[in-house]
Amino acid sequence: MSQERCWASPGGGRYFPLVGPEDSQGQVFIMRGVEGPGAGPPLHRHTREDETFVVLEGKVEFTV
Repeated sequence: MSQERCWASPGGGRYFPLVGPEDSQGQVFIMRGVEGPGAGPPLHRHTREDETFVVLEGKVEFTV
């Protein structure tokens, strides 16, 4: 999957797809995201998917 495709989040972050369903027999979607302080995805839930985060720098706060 090409990293040339990317999209912006509502908070101004940038997301780059790394592995898509077409690359993994529909099993995973992996992306790299870069968000600024206080930004990130809006509150949401998944009913059929797992979601995992790896934080490389800084800190993150989650609501569960």
